[in-house]
Amino acid sequence: MGNEDESGNRPGGIGGRGAPGRRELVGHLLWILGLILVLDIYALWFVGNERTLYHADQVAYWSFSSRLAKVAADRPIAAVQAVASSVALNDVNLLPAVPIAAVMMVAGDSRLVYVLCVLTIYGLAVALALAFALRRIGGIGQPWVAPAALLLLSTIWRPVFIGYLGVGGVALALIVLALVLPRPPDRVGWRQMALAGAVLALLTLFRRWWGVWAAGFVGALVIDAVWQFLGALRRDRKTALEKLAAPVVLGLAAGLTLLVVAAPITIQRLSTDYADRFAAYAVIGMGKGAMAVIGHWGLLGLALVVGAAVVTLRCSETRHAAVFLCLQLVLTYAVMTNIQGHTPQHWYLYYPQALILVGLGVERVVGKLGGSCRRVVLVALAGTGALIAAAVYLPPAARIADACGPLLPADRLQPQQREDLQEVERLLTFLDRMVSRGPARIYVLASSETLSDQVLAFADFSLGGDHSATRAILSAAHVDRRDGFPRGLLEAEVVLVGEPLQVHLRAEEQRVVTEPAESFLEGTDIAGAFRRLPEEFVLQGGVRVHIFVRQRPNTMQEIEALSERLRAAYPDRPEIYAP
Repeated sequence: MGNEDESGNRPGGIGGRGAPGRRELVGHLLWILGLILVLDIYALWFVGNERTLYHADQVAYWSFSSRLAKVAADRPIAAVQAVASSVALNDVNLLPAVPIAAVMMVAGDSRLVYVLCVLTIYGLAVALALAFALRRIGGIGQPWVAPAALLLLSTIWRPVFIGYLGVGGVALALIVLALVLPRPPDRVGWRQMALAGAVLALLTLFRRWWGVWAAGFVGALVIDAVWQFLGALRRDRKTALEKLAAPVVLGLAAGLTLLVVAAPITIQRLSTDYADRFAAYAVIGMGKGAMAVIGHWGLLGLALVVGAAVVTLRCSETRHAAVFLCLQLVLTYAVMTNIQGHTPQHWYLYYPQALILVGLGVERVVGKLGGSCRRVVLVALAGTGALIAAAVYLPPAARIADACGPLLPADRLQPQQREDLQEVERLLTFLDRMVSRGPARIYVLASSETLSDQVLAFADFSLGGDHSATRAILSAAHVDRRDGFPRGLLEAEVVLVGEPLQVHLRAEEQRVVTEPAESFLEGTDIAGAFRRLPEEFVLQGGVRVHIFVRQRPNTMQEIEALSERLRAAYPDRPEIYAP
């Protein structure tokens, strides 16, 4: 009995809530650093075997971090101003790039440095935040539990190797949950709620789509507060009112933080109908939505989360947290699918809840066992995690994974290889010569992984070159309701068109690409102001790139002819059919 604290809990055990000791902290760090080391070693192999052209979010924050590092090296005050301005005004800001840019100032800005930075900096933050959350929510002090949860849900790392850094938001979300869901639940103070609100605001600024997680979280928090209020109302009205005060304090803290740091972009986001703006990315049919979930997690991964939820719901010590986390999972998924489907980074919206549930569930199951049973379960869990990881990250295991069908994740990862990089270099060199002869703003009428304005504009990052043409490429309209009329066409001196037409969504949602592209290929309306060059470039998949050079300004009749075709599809959307 001498090893128990006043509450009857054993320090460092399932019920331990005291400050972690030095040995416990060292244990956590050793386990977590071991995990990060394995990820970094894999990154060395993965990046070293990639030969591709990155585009969109695959390269966005790599380029942001590189440019911020260069500005910070020469003009540190200007770099700070740029970050603050972007956070306040831009939908995609520089905040996530700050720690990566700091490392790039010393280590360079290669793709390998970028991926290693995301894994090491943000991966370490996630692992430490998970350990912190498990200790506060479940009193778990064993250092192996957080790495075990990250191994069992190893699909969390897949987007990092593609180029996304949204994993950093998982760490912030875990901190919010740790502050709001300590055990026992009545120990939440107003200061903790205010701090959670400030961190929640920071999370929504980290990447815009984390606002979906915030909406699910706030919904769960309000429902939980009302439920506790009704339960306490019979006993003590003052205590009951305090239950309602918690979400109010959190909301005020979050709102005040956003008002001070980023009022303009916050107002813009609150007034934007994202469900309409991203309608092209919507999930069509419940079946496709379910298949996407199974494809990412695999039935085995989903079974781990569901099984862990059942275990934590049956345990009185973790029931409140488990109900909250399950409710938030449902609400977050409902909000997200009402706006759009999931790209690889959007699955991060569910990992904070899933990781905590799995960590709590695994510790509860293993903690009840002893001797050979405990070792068997640990080996089985390790084998399950290794199987899921192999299916996702090791190309040689693809056959085994395919044989398992939906049991294992269908979203695999392998180094991308493009066989047309020499042809891309030839295209860029040709465009360089055009740019060297005078102003030659370039518009790319294509929107696919093979050819787009982003693929070519970021080609120097992908290929390690220095082509002047990449700096002359205009930002193009890709998605009708998001981007509107392709105004850049009216400014361009050079237009590139892919044949067959290059889209990455349903063609009817990308008419701002397909309609003008057809005009150029057929030589009608807006293409009348351009001359087609005889040179042709053939990219992967047999995509032919045609080049058109402006001869004169477009007439109003030519522009109106294109507008009419767009108006026929969107009669009530002048921003789409009119320049």
